[in-house]
Amino acid sequence: MSHALTAEAVRTGTPTVPDSTWSAEDSGELYRIARWGPPYFAVDAAGRVAVRTAPGASGSIDLPAIVREARCRGVEPPLMIRFPEILRSQVERLHGAFADAITRTGYGNRHLGLYPIKVNPLRHVVAEIQDAGRAYGMGLECGSRAELAAALPHLRDDRHLLVCNGVKDESMLALALDAQHLGRQVIPVVQSPEEFAALRAIAARGGDEPTLGVRIRLSNGTPDRWDRYALPDARFGLSPADLLELLERYPDALSRLGLLHFHVGSQVTDLARLQRAAAEAAQVYASLIQRGAGLKYLDVGGGLGVEYGDAVGSPAELGYSLADYAHAIVAAVNEVCRSRTVPHPVLVCESGRAITAHHSVLIVPVLSVRERRGLSGDTEIPRQSGDATAWLVRCALHDQAPGDAREVSALLSRAHNAYGEVGASFAEGRVAMEDFAVAERAFVTVARRSVGFLVRAGLPLPVQIRPLVRSLADRVLCDFSVFQSLPDHWGSGQSFPVMPIDRLNERPGLRGILVDLTCDADGRIDRYISSDPDASVLPIHAPRPGVQTELGFFLMGAYEDVLGAPHNLLGRVPEVHVRTDECAAQGFRIDNIVPATTVADLLTQMGYREEELRGAMGDLVESKTATDELSTEAGCGLIDRYGRCLEQGTYYESGDVAGPKS
Repeated sequence: MSHALTAEAVRTGTPTVPDSTWSAEDSGELYRIARWGPPYFAVDAAGRVAVRTAPGASGSIDLPAIVREARCRGVEPPLMIRFPEILRSQVERLHGAFADAITRTGYGNRHLGLYPIKVNPLRHVVAEIQDAGRAYGMGLECGSRAELAAALPHLRDDRHLLVCNGVKDESMLALALDAQHLGRQVIPVVQSPEEFAALRAIAARGGDEPTLGVRIRLSNGTPDRWDRYALPDARFGLSPADLLELLERYPDALSRLGLLHFHVGSQVTDLARLQRAAAEAAQVYASLIQRGAGLKYLDVGGGLGVEYGDAVGSPAELGYSLADYAHAIVAAVNEVCRSRTVPHPVLVCESGRAITAHHSVLIVPVLSVRERRGLSGDTEIPRQSGDATAWLVRCALHDQAPGDAREVSALLSRAHNAYGEVGASFAEGRVAMEDFAVAERAFVTVARRSVGFLVRAGLPLPVQIRPLVRSLADRVLCDFSVFQSLPDHWGSGQSFPVMPIDRLNERPGLRGILVDLTCDADGRIDRYISSDPDASVLPIHAPRPGVQTELGFFLMGAYEDVLGAPHNLLGRVPEVHVRTDECAAQGFRIDNIVPATTVADLLTQMGYREEELRGAMGDLVESKTATDELSTEAGCGLIDRYGRCLEQGTYYESGDVAGPKS
């Protein structure tokens, strides 16, 4: 059967009645879950999102059941659900993929994973990854003083590597060398001649011969492009020419080189590009080894991508698997080392996004839906209306199907001009508000009918009317902040999978644009992952009276926890940490609850002092009660409500709030 929505529901935003022809599989295809969900997320037969915390797990967890259990524990959405076991699973999958690639290619050394703290520095995330990676000797990567301070105490022994990247001042370099004195494998990676000089000076003062790394800038070109031999232009690192000059000036540094590092990008979609970069870096490694360098590690940086479900052929499509990624790197380095007859280095990767992205799901309630309403069948033409309004109403009420796409285009053009004429007249005060309101609803009716005809006829939507189609979509007000919870979407245009967490065996009846609580035009989501040709709207179910509609935002575990900004003073949502538990009735348990940021917490971060706020509010109320402008009872109630406001979270809370008494 066809997995498309009905023409009216998909293209015009009009509600449709759920029917028995829609299945959970149809929803899976609509929201492209087969692309971004495996091996952790799927739609079960009952139409709910199901979570498996490990590939091939025998049972799954019902996502709506977690939300219900959180509510029973006093935690209301919006909330973040974290699955620590998915972090462990990703660590195991990463190391397993490289182990398989090493075996298949006969590579002469091992792989070592590092977790870059910048991807998600939350303590419980780092601790879970370290515990899962202990069996593999997994280490950490840091890029700032604070990250170094967080990582150093967690290096339990000298088997765990800590690579120190980023721009490093003297105090940071000195701390890295102090860690080497403690017997820890902390390698500061030199990224500029100035940094090398500073490191050399610090080492000389202490009489040290530190192990160091170097970051190399690669060309990353392709033979069939003009920029194949362009000069390297990465922000950090030494070009091969810079590195050779440095080693000629300081030949004693050659034996201290322990690690060679390069980085292609955070979300690599072109695996061939990464393979070329790995081969080029391996050539640099081989050349340095043959000069007498003491290199042990080749660090390929980050870049292992996450499949977010974008359309096939889009620039953001991943197009490769974890196994493909590991094999591309291992095979490229293996070939160079064998041809140059040099020892194989330990392969180091910093795949933070791939490890953390899947473990977090944001649950967001729908607060209301603002529909684009058309004319009702009994609408009459206002007596004083002008010709443009009268024509729009007659056109809307007389349902005459256009003959072809040409007539549709002509009709839409005339209707748009008529609506614009009425709007201009209203702005100049020449028509009444009632006239303008009727004209708007008549135009919506005509536009929806016309677009629906194109869809039913299987005709493509002309480019010029696509903005109109988007404007016909419903505005869905959701209890969250784009700036706090989806900063990558707002700042860089990253798309995230968003879908209902239940009712997935029902046909979605609305097409909406999700908007948040903030007083900002950018507080919306304007690109979605779905099989619908128009990715600027999201097919969802019409809310039911008295039943909370909730959406899941998936793959939220990488970067979003760090980049979020308290725009409009909306802070972090509460979170629950969930683990599988076969002894529990629902197959899971909530292992930990992290409260939301309170109003008082957030105001403190902004420089306000809670006691001063309470005191000033008390003084204001006292000044009014002293002059009998406010009763003592009303004043006490006001102070009590203000205090409760400071203790609450920063998001919308349903329920009645008692107002002041007279």
